[in-house]
Amino acid sequence: AVRYDDFSSLLAQVNGRASSITAGHHVQQILRAAIRSMALDVPALHYESLDSESRQLLMSYADGFADPLSRLRLAPLLKAEAVPISWDHLSPRESLETFARLITRLGQTSQVRYQSLYVLVDRVEETPLGAPGAVQLLKPLVADGPLLEASGVAFKFFLPIEVGLRLHEEANLRSDRVGIHQITWDEQALRDMVNQRLVYYSGGRVRSLGDLCRS
Repeated sequence: AVRYDDFSSLLAQVNGRASSITAGHHVQQILRAAIRSMALDVPALHYESLDSESRQLLMSYADGFADPLSRLRLAPLLKAEAVPISWDHLSPRESLETFARLITRLGQTSQVRYQSLYVLVDRVEETPLGAPGAVQLLKPLVADGPLLEASGVAFKFFLPIEVGLRLHEEANLRSDRVGIHQITWDEQALRDMVNQRLVYYSGGRVRSLGDLCRS
């Protein structure tokens, strides 16, 4: 799972102009986030079944897209030298699909492996552009139909209802290819959600807002 929920680098790359963002920009940031997830979340054992070519290619992705700390963590796990790749000669879909194929070679054994790259897109309305700019920010990603259909890759977007509806309309998304689910909350469901978060983040010490007030 890849958490794509920080768009600060993306916006800095285009000087804050959402209209300049392309699908290629998004794929660069998704690969950066994916390599970070690999470095932090994938156990060292899962790299042992990789052949030398896969190790070299993953190191090439790390050289091309990773932040310095993620590259530093991956180097001793991959134990390979990067091969030179001209990324500009690959389409965004080709870059993402090739990376996904490499991900599915990671696993506990050669038979028990990851099955796909799962990209979770969230917090897009929390950028300086706000909810109105969220549509323009995401449109290049969702409007590129072939990219959303990349083999071995799945996308899941968590969006405010107004952003999702406008994006569906402006990007002309096909309902037979993109599933859209609206989640609504009543008062009790919101209370339960808040209490569950309090329990989780307090390690079970706080079970409700009332507990916080009493303490």
